[in-house]
Amino acid sequence: MAQAIDGVQMNASAAELNTLVGVLSGFGVIYYVDGNNGSDTNRDGFSPGQSFATIQNAMDVITARGAERGRSSVLCAAAGYAEAVTTPTNAIAPFGRLIAYNPTPGNTFGAAWIQSPTALTPAIKVLARGWLVQGFKIASVANTEAILLDGVNGTPSGFQLRDCLVSGWAVTGAIGLDVTKNGAPHTQIKNCRFTDFKDSAMICSSSATDQPRFWRIEDCVFVDNAKHINMNPRGFKESVITRCHFIQAGANRTATIQLDNRGGSGCLIGPHNVFSDTYDNTGGYYAGSTEHWRGNYHEDSNGPGNDATGESNPAS
Repeated sequence: MAQAIDGVQMNASAAELNTLVGVLSGFGVIYYVDGNNGSDTNRDGFSPGQSFATIQNAMDVITARGAERGRSSVLCAAAGYAEAVTTPTNAIAPFGRLIAYNPTPGNTFGAAWIQSPTALTPAIKVLARGWLVQGFKIASVANTEAILLDGVNGTPSGFQLRDCLVSGWAVTGAIGLDVTKNGAPHTQIKNCRFTDFKDSAMICSSSATDQPRFWRIEDCVFVDNAKHINMNPRGFKESVITRCHFIQAGANRTATIQLDNRGGSGCLIGPHNVFSDTYDNTGGYYAGSTEHWRGNYHEDSNGPGNDATGESNPAS
């Protein structure tokens, strides 16, 4: 008689074994994608040998399955994905994962990359809460975003971006990350690099409901952008930016805005950010209201401030 593990027979189908692996790993139902060797025809996506060819096909299959709260993961092999990816809606599949296999974990230079082939279309559009995107190079095309947290058509709260290289490819009007309408509260961005944007690495283009709130941005590098974090006039509220590097003079362009949080309030900017150029408005730094920029390093000092409260906010 076949042995059973958690109720699944050892001679079970690929779908049942996939579910078992998902349960044991905490990844839920796992869909495999391989841009070089996969196919979107006659494949179930439940194993590397049955990989889909496109990420969007995996997203569409998740949507077709119905309610998948926290039960869907998409694992991508190292390959190029020239496609525009849209997550399922919040009603169908919040708390999913889109993860790239990376031969150098924690640091990507494009082993797996996503770029929309269509003008004015983001590489990744997030519509549901709690999605994690990890390990990709994500590139924008002209006059659009690499990543859109689309609060107009969805509810992208609690988004997580980790270990990604977000690139503008030096094309006109490219933007790294844009958040709209609901402000995607509780978003976390960790260990990412934003580079080569002729527009801005990060913006909030609209916030009819609320501004970005309760965000945490940490261990990120901003370099070779025309503008780094450019939130004016819809700055972060009650958020934290820590251990980030803002480099004004890149190889191809010099940032006129490094960290502009005008319109925001109640944020902690620090500790251990590194700010290049002069620490004032002329250097591209603008504070929101009732904020605390503390414990950072900048070219105007040899280290954190020496007064009782640490550094002051950037001077106007």
